[in-house]
Amino acid sequence: SHCAAARDTVQCLCVVKSNPEPSVAFELPSRNVTVNETEREFVYSERSGLLLTSILTLRGQAQAPPRVICTSRNLYGTQSLELPFQGAHRLMWAKIGPVGAVVAFAILIAIVCYITQTRRKKNVTESPSFSAGDNPHVLYSPEFRISGAPDKYESREVSTRDCH
Repeated sequence: SHCAAARDTVQCLCVVKSNPEPSVAFELPSRNVTVNETEREFVYSERSGLLLTSILTLRGQAQAPPRVICTSRNLYGTQSLELPFQGAHRLMWAKIGPVGAVVAFAILIAIVCYITQTRRKKNVTESPSFSAGDNPHVLYSPEFRISGAPDKYESREVSTRDCH
């Protein structure tokens, strides 16, 4: 036995096993309403041996009523059961799920951006610097010459003795 909401309709199912045959009523305490199985516009009932299945249908409901109680009576007494709303938990997650996913995705993007920015800054500060200890200064002097090497503008005469 339970209730379920779909679009603008709420249906509550109450299954009773009893001998002798019971009568079933649905109570909506928040609306101060009791609906008997004899009210065919709202309740459909079917008997099968000792089982009585009753379905309460409430149309035009934007929201499910907070409480629905199924009450069964026969010669030996009365039993009542507050019907749980099946799918109410799922409906909540259907609304919260997409919002949570968007928030989680935004947080993930923020974390990735933070990490990439931090790495860029780290690479700039750790890049090799040109200090005297790492790379000694190189001085170029026009007067410096390697012995035996011809200068740019100097030509060396080749003697015939060198060619033999």
